[in-house]
Amino acid sequence: MTNTIRASEPCELLALVPYQLGFVPRDSVVLVGLRGPRRRVGMMIRTDVADVAHPFDGPQLARNLVAAAARDGASSVVVVLYREQDLRGGEHLDAEATEAFDALLEALGDALEIRGVVAVGTRTYHEVEPDGTLSTARPLADLESTAVGARMVFDGVAVLADRDDLGRVPVVTAAHRRAAARAAREHALPLPDAEGGSGGWRARSLAEWRGAVRAAQRDASAPGTVRGRPTRYGRIGEALEDKRVRDAVLVTLVPGTGDVAEIFCGSDGRERTEDVGFVVRVIVDPEVAIAPDTALLEPARVVLRQVVAHRDNGSAPALTLLGLTAWWTGHGAEAAVWVDRALEVDPFHSLARLVREALDAGLPPGWVRRARDAGR
Repeated sequence: MTNTIRASEPCELLALVPYQLGFVPRDSVVLVGLRGPRRRVGMMIRTDVADVAHPFDGPQLARNLVAAAARDGASSVVVVLYREQDLRGGEHLDAEATEAFDALLEALGDALEIRGVVAVGTRTYHEVEPDGTLSTARPLADLESTAVGARMVFDGVAVLADRDDLGRVPVVTAAHRRAAARAAREHALPLPDAEGGSGGWRARSLAEWRGAVRAAQRDASAPGTVRGRPTRYGRIGEALEDKRVRDAVLVTLVPGTGDVAEIFCGSDGRERTEDVGFVVRVIVDPEVAIAPDTALLEPARVVLRQVVAHRDNGSAPALTLLGLTAWWTGHGAEAAVWVDRALEVDPFHSLARLVREALDAGLPPGWVRRARDAGR
C-alpha cells in the first residue's frame, strides 16, 4: 500500500504513520524511509523512545534501525518522535527524547539524508530544529483532513488505539478453559509404540485442525465469539506442542501444498522434511516467494486465536504462527506483538526467535522484497 504513496507535506506523512503501523504510536520513535528522488514512502520502523535513549543499548539499536531502512532502499528518512505529553513551541525536547534523538543522529551520520524530524505530542505536533527546539505548534486535528487520511477511510482501513490491541484474543470463561485443559491432557502425544503410533495421532490432530478451520470459514463472525467446542481448541493446542504437527499446520497455510501436510504427519513423514523447508522458503525467499492468500489465512488465524484463548498461559506455537502469518502479510507491528508474547511463554522457542530476528533486522517477507526490488 505505502509503496505507491508519496508524502509531499509533513502532515500527510504523519497521517500515514498510524495506518501503516496499524495503531497510534505512543512514546515511540518511528523511522520513515524514503526511496529515491521521488521520495516514495518505504519501510516504517517503530521502537520505544526509552530503548533508543538507553545509555548502553540505545546506540546499537539506533544503528540497527538505520541499517534496516538502508536495506529497504531508503535514501533519506524522516524521524518522528511520539511523546505522551503536551508539547509547546519554543521549548526543547524532554531529556529522554533528546537522548533518543542524539543516538539516531549519530547513527544516521552520512549514511542517509535526514529530510525532517517531527515531534508529536498529545494535542499538537512540531518540527524539530537541529538544536532540539520545537517549532510553532500545529494541532493534531489537522491530520484528520489530509488526503492520506481520506484515502484510508475510503478504503476502510482501521487504526487501533493502542499497540496492545493488535494482539487481542477472544475472552472465554474459566469453565471453557478447564474443559480445554482436560481435553489437552487426554490428547497428549502417545509413546511411539502405543496403539496407533504417533503417526496416527498426528494425522488425527491435523484432521482436527482442518475441521476447525473449515468451521471458521463457514462462520464469518468467529473472530469475536467462541465458536466450536472448547475441547477441540484444547486438543489442537496440545497437538501444536509437537513440532511436526506445528510444521504441518504451517504447510496448510500455504496455497497449493495439497496433501503434503498429511504425508508429513504420517509415519514416514520425516522423508518429506524437504517439502516443509520449501514451504518456509516461499514465505521468506524472494526468488521463490508467493504472496499469502488471506482467504486461506484468516480462518486459520481465527482458530489460532481461539487456541491461545483456551490454553492456560497461552500457546507459544499458536502465538508464533500468528506472528509468522502477520509478518507474511506485511504487518510487522502485529507480528512483533504475537512473537514477543510467544517468547514470554517459551523464551527458547526456535521459530519465534527466528521471526523476532527477522523483525529486528527489518527483513520483509519474500514477496514484498521481490515487489520492492522490481519497482526500483
